[in-house]
Amino acid sequence: MKALTISEAFREVIGEREVVQAFFTTYSFEPDFFELEVLPLLLGNPALSRNESIRYYQLQSLMRQHSGRLAVVYDLSVFDPQLAPRLEVDYLPMRVGGACQHAKLMVLVVRDRKSKQLSIVLGAGSFNLTKAGWWENLEVGHWVELSEGSAPGNILEPLIDALRFYQARTPSPVLDNILGVAMGFEASTADPNCSFYFSGNGAAHRHFDTFIAEHTDADASLEIISPFFADDGNNRTIIDFLARYPSATVLLPLDEQGQALVDRQSVYEALPRESIAWGQWCESVRKSHLDPKSPHRRLHAKIYQAHGEDPWCFVGSVNLSFKAFRQNVEAGFLLKGGDAKPLLVALQARPDRFKVEVEASSATATGDQEMPPICVAFDWQTDLLHTSCSAPGELVLLNSAAQALVSVPLNGADDQLSPAPQLKTHLQGSSLMHARWLTDAGEAEGTVLVSQRNLFCRPTHLPALDLQALLKIFIGMHESRRLELFGDLAIRLLRASQDDGVRDEFLPEPTAEGAFESFFAEFSQVNGAFWELAERLTKAERDGDFQTLAYYLKGQQPDSLRKVLASIVELDSTNKGASLVVRYLTLLSVTDLLKRFAAHADEALVREAEKALTVLERDELLTQLDGAEGGHFIRWFNTKFFEPVAAMTRTSGEGYPREQD
Repeated sequence: MKALTISEAFREVIGEREVVQAFFTTYSFEPDFFELEVLPLLLGNPALSRNESIRYYQLQSLMRQHSGRLAVVYDLSVFDPQLAPRLEVDYLPMRVGGACQHAKLMVLVVRDRKSKQLSIVLGAGSFNLTKAGWWENLEVGHWVELSEGSAPGNILEPLIDALRFYQARTPSPVLDNILGVAMGFEASTADPNCSFYFSGNGAAHRHFDTFIAEHTDADASLEIISPFFADDGNNRTIIDFLARYPSATVLLPLDEQGQALVDRQSVYEALPRESIAWGQWCESVRKSHLDPKSPHRRLHAKIYQAHGEDPWCFVGSVNLSFKAFRQNVEAGFLLKGGDAKPLLVALQARPDRFKVEVEASSATATGDQEMPPICVAFDWQTDLLHTSCSAPGELVLLNSAAQALVSVPLNGADDQLSPAPQLKTHLQGSSLMHARWLTDAGEAEGTVLVSQRNLFCRPTHLPALDLQALLKIFIGMHESRRLELFGDLAIRLLRASQDDGVRDEFLPEPTAEGAFESFFAEFSQVNGAFWELAERLTKAERDGDFQTLAYYLKGQQPDSLRKVLASIVELDSTNKGASLVVRYLTLLSVTDLLKRFAAHADEALVREAEKALTVLERDELLTQLDGAEGGHFIRWFNTKFFEPVAAMTRTSGEGYPREQD
């Protein structure tokens, strides 16, 4: 058993391949950990700042091409909204009546960078999307890979069932796309050594004990690792499951103080029988996973391991409890063909201290009514609010002063699209919103997590980039340099926001201004940079890549045309060294691109660019030129600049025309 953090194992299975789509399910959920630590692994594990604020800015920049690619399902009943998500991910709440969304799945569509072949990486285990689950706890997981020609039916078919299960309850374009890839694979011969288990929920729930009985023989000694147990130690379902085996050893979990984490009477004393014994970790596990010099590692792994002629091992999310066997949504892998080493030895001494830890459970509403799972997403490009819910009612979103901002009636079937520009002010600060849910039966209150789309149109707190940095980005620099520039902006913003004399020791020093001194000597013309950008926009229009077009022509990010214009108009201290010619050519280029791609541009921005160009010509450029001749030149130059390239072909001796008196 290889000792890795979940992050390390996760990065290993991705390798150098591009992650095209990613879908996660979890019980406990920490959005800040997911966004700051897991998302970078999906994006190629780039070098990012350790400062959280700067890291968010860099990730938002890096994710500009990942719209609609990432989704997370979480259990709404246990979600503790301490920190709000900030990045562009579909966050999908789910509530399982009387049980939990307890499965921990990750489904990735990855593409080989050379062959372009698509594969699906499927992972399941015990780990939640939390810092403890990925970095600290004792957890377990397994990954398999499916591709065209290699998609065992006993893995592919239950995977498709699982994706359909979530799509029916938490619809998302990400699930649509992954389902499309999975259903495009033809099921191959079942893998005799690996089977995928997904329980589902409700009438079609697939019982864990039934699954194990169908796939394994009972003539083996059993070891069970479970941090949580049935509420009742005499639970007949659990006793019947254990009684199938000649002997069973169950790990007695201990906390940092050595307390047994079970109920003394209903579990510890009631569960053991002649063939059932409590156990402790064997010495090999202690050496490999439980370093006495390291901090205590909380047990959260779930393992069922059988020794005998046909050994097998199940790893996943299933605790030794009635809820896990019969009610919760659970998942995992049954593995055969390995020579599994024992994990446990008999318990040497009876515990003298006990502390009950409650198994995963759904919170019960304190009022007469409970707010159902409601999927809410706001699109910054269109100002539209997307709302869906399987129950009929009226959703009212409130600001921090408990004032109603928008009310959305839902019929329980159709998605609702509502103009909601009034949400912008709140959503710039947090994606969590207080809400009321109104039905004929009564009223409920709760918190709604609003997924945000097309974040490049959300106003940014970053200062404008100076022209040198912008032109360097447009000229085709590597993404790593682009991230460095965005990080540099964030550093300057954070330093500017601090009180005089107060410094954050964790903030790196910003890039020295002198780093850009030689730029205009090397790139003396603006045209090269904007030619590259024009080519990028032309390709995007040809390919139907409206995301890229909107990013530059409507977006609010530091390298959008809106911010290029702002960097010239505001003429802050970073641009005082930019020559008049450079600023003029940049304004001409911005206006030219907005006009050439007017179908995708913001009309108000086009007018703003034209006004800025007129002001610069009148107030600065004309004063540097020779009277009426200067006016003639500007009009001629504008005409030629905005002409299509083919129309600008002239003889080498041709000059600009003069207006007739």
